[in-house]
Formats: sequence, C-alpha cells, structure tokens
Amino acid sequence: MKIGLVCPPGMDAEVFNSLPEDMQRKIVEQHRAAMIVSEELGSSSTLDPEALVALPEDMRREIIEQEQQERR
Repeated sequence: MKIGLVCPPGMDAEVFNSLPEDMQRKIVEQHRAAMIVSEELGSSSTLDPEALVALPEDMRREIIEQEQQERR
C-alpha cells in the first residue's frame, strides 16, 4: 500500500512516482532536511543546503559556523 508521498520541487514527478516507496521516503526526508538547513543558513548564504545535509552533523555545524563568522 502506497502512502502517497509528494514529489519534491525540482524532481521529475514521473521518475519519483516510479521509485519504490522506501526510496521516495528517503528523497522526501533529504529534501525536508535540506529545507531546514536552508532556513538556518539564511538567504545570504552561498552554501548548498543539499550538500550540507549529506555531511555528518558535526562537520555541517562547523562549516555553517565558519561561514557565519566570515560574514561578520
């Protein structure tokens, strides 16, 4: 039984819908995480939220803190 996950913006809906549910769920979770990181970064950041999500948490925090210090 499919739950009916919504295809994230920027991804082909046909491709997304053809994926197994576990892969769809992982993509949706990664997109949500990237959106949260994007909000943390703010609009003036040049960092890629999707790339940051792929990093370990401690490394991600260090990079974000470093960028914030450079902007000050």
